[in-house]
Amino acid sequence: GRMHAAPISTTLEPAIGGNGMSIKETLIEIVAEYRGIAPSEVKTDATFREMGLDSLDVAELLLKVEDELHVVLEPSPEHDTIDKLVRFLEQNRK
Repeated sequence: GRMHAAPISTTLEPAIGGNGMSIKETLIEIVAEYRGIAPSEVKTDATFREMGLDSLDVAELLLKVEDELHVVLEPSPEHDTIDKLVRFLEQNRK
């Protein structure tokens, strides 16, 4: 019988919820879905404005993030990229 390679799991980022997705992956999914683009096209170091999102879009996205990750986010100009948001969320997880 052929050997099946086990899927490589990243142990660097803590998994969220039951679906085993990291905070970063979850945010990428949310943004990709919102913009109607492939997750691979989401640049985590681009600002939301650079992605073509205005402050209303960002507010809606943050609400989705709050729902998905069960967190409370204060809209802040500091959280203007996915990477920054990930860092913030990882530091503030209960």
